[in-house]
Amino acid sequence: MKVMCHIIQSLLLLGLLVACGKDNKSGQNNNQYAYNNGYSGYDAYGNPVFTGYNPNLTSPYSYNGYSVNTVLAENTCVTYPNAGRMQVQVPLQGSQYNSITANDFYIGVTSYGDVGVVVGTGNGAMFVGYLCPRMSSSGQGFLSGIGIGSYSTCRMKPLVAATMQFPDGSKAAFRMLDYGSSRGVRFSVCQ
Repeated sequence: MKVMCHIIQSLLLLGLLVACGKDNKSGQNNNQYAYNNGYSGYDAYGNPVFTGYNPNLTSPYSYNGYSVNTVLAENTCVTYPNAGRMQVQVPLQGSQYNSITANDFYIGVTSYGDVGVVVGTGNGAMFVGYLCPRMSSSGQGFLSGIGIGSYSTCRMKPLVAATMQFPDGSKAAFRMLDYGSSRGVRFSVCQ
């Protein structure tokens, strides 16, 4: 009986060590984010109204005189261009982001008009999305497939790929600036 008690105690202790171990990922955000589409109905002219979207939203990030704001202006929202954008921030977990120094950033866009930036915070990295209005439901979203690159024909470091999945299952697929804007034209920051 005494041996059985020692075995049970050992298994319980082992279970606690595994559950509370150094590399345990439970409790982290795992690139999830809260999303509120801000859709609140229609105005008197039949146009959709999106609260929380800012038509004057700007970005603090720039590199060698080239600003993310230039990309925001040139990659207009396709569906509701006058509604503005909403900013979403998602802290990124993982050692692959440790090499991104503070204030260093990688930028990408979607053909829908969204702009995404992976920026070094000095304590890891963060994905900052400047999202166009969508009619999707509110709730928990997910960010995955993030890839940053080192070569681009543009004057900013490329966010090669990232996928934001919205609560309704729709997705925003980010790509490099090299492939053009939402209007199908070359960005002025590209050669």
